[in-house]
Amino acid sequence: GDRLLAPWVDGGLVLPEVLEVSRVSKHGLYAPLLEGGTLLVNGTLASCYAIPADITTHWLYRSVAGISDGAHVHAAAHAALLPL
Repeated sequence: GDRLLAPWVDGGLVLPEVLEVSRVSKHGLYAPLLEGGTLLVNGTLASCYAIPADITTHWLYRSVAGISDGAHVHAAAHAALLPL
């Protein structure tokens, strides 16, 4: 089965087996936009990349994508989706 790389109490790393994977759907935004795209969840490194379904229709995304590269689009996504 699949395994995760997780820190252990002695400072080392362990490879616990994934026992269950499930899909959860909720209303709202639950994936933070981070510079690196990863975070620790209960001591386990996790990916938090998530792209809103309608991101390409946002005016800021379309404006930046039309005049620059992917790095600027990434920065624009942070600006456009910043919590108020």
